[in-house]
Amino acid sequence: ELALPDGRRVRLSGEESPGDEQAALPEILREFRMEMGLPVWRHERDGLVLEKRICLPHQQNTVFVTYRLLQGEPVRLCIRPRLHMRAHEADVSTPLSQGFDVTSRAGGCEIRSPDAAMPPLRLLMHGEGAAMVPDDGSTSPLFYPIEAARGYPDTGEVWSPGHFAIDLQPGEECTLVASTEAWETLGALSPQQALAAPSTHDLPTLPAYWRGADLDLRSRLDLYPSPEIAEAERHRRAADKKQLLAAMNAGGL
Repeated sequence: ELALPDGRRVRLSGEESPGDEQAALPEILREFRMEMGLPVWRHERDGLVLEKRICLPHQQNTVFVTYRLLQGEPVRLCIRPRLHMRAHEADVSTPLSQGFDVTSRAGGCEIRSPDAAMPPLRLLMHGEGAAMVPDDGSTSPLFYPIEAARGYPDTGEVWSPGHFAIDLQPGEECTLVASTEAWETLGALSPQQALAAPSTHDLPTLPAYWRGADLDLRSRLDLYPSPEIAEAERHRRAADKKQLLAAMNAGGL
């Protein structure tokens, strides 16, 4: 959430709670778009503009979540991670393990489940003045709409070790990294370097991206709501390619 200069707090997350499914979207979310295959959320409120981006580096169990204050007065950003450590195929209603072990370290923490079969989760916050504020651990119910639509158990408890807090000035950004990789792997890439990778996680290869092979596949699978949206996506891809070439030329590549 954001703590505004006037003391108000506004929600950024799209989490849903049981019985409150209609209030899923935060009120200040103004736009969601894809840039070069990566998701971008744009939040606006009284002259304040904040963007959120997500990047998953190739061949890692890691996610980079970046927030950037584009304009407006300085604000405090509070990020509270909530989690459940369970098997991939387990129901979301699987009871939470009791007794998570949290080890603090500079800029983040490591969380271990009592179940030795679960890998530890490592959290690291990048940003000037970022700090983790631990607490005794809190639980809350979470509603999963996809599971509900499929007829599966759709509600489960999630747990939080505390929250991260950082004060952002216009033009500044911060990044929360969550990973099951070793600490050495987390430190190998900065948030900027992770975004500079030619491909991330399950995106098309760079040659396929350049040819538009992924767009052709979406069309063959009839994934576009209309021909107009498919054509707009191709125009956006052409513009992205020009920007990428310009950036590479500017960098001497």
